[in-house]
Amino acid sequence: MPVSAVKATLPYDTQRVWDIVTSVRDCGWRSDLDRTEIKSEGVFVEYTKDGFATTFTVTVCEPLKRWEF
Repeated sequence: MPVSAVKATLPYDTQRVWDIVTSVRDCGWRSDLDRTEIKSEGVFVEYTKDGFATTFTVTVCEPLKRWEF
């Protein structure tokens, strides 16, 4: 299973960063995506600019701490 760990210091409030990164509806900050589609609670699809679709199911959500697919 792939694991990603990224560390950065941002000059923003933790809540604001969490809200932006976990917002499925607004993917404007993602240069690799064309759009997203919400299928149901915790299930969404991301479409790349080349038209490839990836479906995600959120399995764990601990606000301000952890968001797993």
